[in-house]
Amino acid sequence: MVRACRTQGGARLRARRGGGVRTGRECAGGARGPGAPLEWTYNPPLQRAAQGVACCDVVNRGAAYTDGKIFFNTLDDQTVAVDARTGREVWRVRLGNINQGETMTMAPIVVKGRVLVGNSGGEMGVRGWLTALDEETGRTVWRAYGTGPDADVLIGPGFHPFYAKDRGTDLGVKSWPAGAWKIGGGNVWGWISYDPELDLVYYGTGNPGPWNPDARTGKLLWRFRTSSGIVGQPITYRGPDGKQYVAIFSGVGGWAGAVVSGDLSPADPTAAPGFVGAMRELPRHTREGGTLYVFALP
Repeated sequence: MVRACRTQGGARLRARRGGGVRTGRECAGGARGPGAPLEWTYNPPLQRAAQGVACCDVVNRGAAYTDGKIFFNTLDDQTVAVDARTGREVWRVRLGNINQGETMTMAPIVVKGRVLVGNSGGEMGVRGWLTALDEETGRTVWRAYGTGPDADVLIGPGFHPFYAKDRGTDLGVKSWPAGAWKIGGGNVWGWISYDPELDLVYYGTGNPGPWNPDARTGKLLWRFRTSSGIVGQPITYRGPDGKQYVAIFSGVGGWAGAVVSGDLSPADPTAAPGFVGAMRELPRHTREGGTLYVFALP
């Protein structure tokens, strides 16, 4: 929802909820007394199922204004332009598909007649992109993907990487397992900057998404019992031999480690503010120190 309110100075306060940020009570009045009078409200049609797709809460990072129009994104992958004075919809386009885990939460930026927007969903294996829309019509002018062939990423002859390993063609395909770049993440869900002197747009990409859709089957592939509890997040990496490995750290620290090593007695009701009393059986199941386990994936 987009709301427009008139302030005492004649300016307009614009806020939104539902598909965007939450409005303050001062817009239409509330518990603290009357506020600026509401001038108009705009409610875009939304796919409510998008709320169950969003990886990281139902959020919206703001809107943009230029040339009498307000531009904003909705969670279900729409970019909308409305007339700032009347609230009339100027145009609305859908750029993604929530059924593929794709959402939009970022704030647009308008540069020289182009509305720049990006998508979210790297955690769902969504291929990231930055799209430029025509400010007047909403037509897609160009799209730069975060992964894939140079032509899709819009890497041209003006790109001159410093490191030798980054030189070459279509490294966004060759450096991935076959076809993995298609679900590679690299989404542009954050903020964008523009340098008018150099006429350059700067943007970053989010986390990669080497997502394995077969994990949804829940089939047990292998199992290993460590000597102690796992105290760090597992990491996976590709070794110099080209094989994929998983590294896991097993051990115990903090008060729990003090109990295991004998520095604190579970029989002492005052030790570690009584915390050790809840860990009497811990020394039977783990040991002090830590072990790094590295597994080669089949």
